[in-house]
Amino acid sequence: FASIAKTHAYAIRNLAYYYPGLPVSAAVTSICTTDAERAKALADAYDLGAAAASFEAMLEDPDVDIIDICTPNHLHSDMIRQALAAGKHVLCEKPLCVSMEQARELARLERESDRICGMVFNNRFMAPVRQARRLIDEGRLGRILSFRASYDHNSSTFADRAPHWKQDGDFG
Repeated sequence: FASIAKTHAYAIRNLAYYYPGLPVSAAVTSICTTDAERAKALADAYDLGAAAASFEAMLEDPDVDIIDICTPNHLHSDMIRQALAAGKHVLCEKPLCVSMEQARELARLERESDRICGMVFNNRFMAPVRQARRLIDEGRLGRILSFRASYDHNSSTFADRAPHWKQDGDFG
């Protein structure tokens, strides 16, 4: 249960605060990690419902509607495949997967299912990005031929720890 999973759990818990009047509600009902005891301790510590014994157990739980995937990149594709096959909706942390072939397969699987498979691109909702979109839509920037943008961020929230797998191309 690393920082991105905590971020997702916090966001889910606070959806109604940021978006009053939503037609649905959401709650974290279970979490799972590679260590069932650790998952139980985390679920208790953060008041996050139950700790699933495994990812497979979570997929089999009829009370789980959406699987929120917050694992290292190289695990995303297989987990999404399994979640869609189990009839679950999916929200996956970026990147969706580590290859174009996996992306095409996942797009096909989602089209063939009656489920929604979404990927987190939270920056598109930031005020400067939304303003840029408005300016483009209004035609105020003219015909855009190309652009360059940079968002310098190393994704490591712990200054005293190396980002590990995030720096390894095999992991996406």
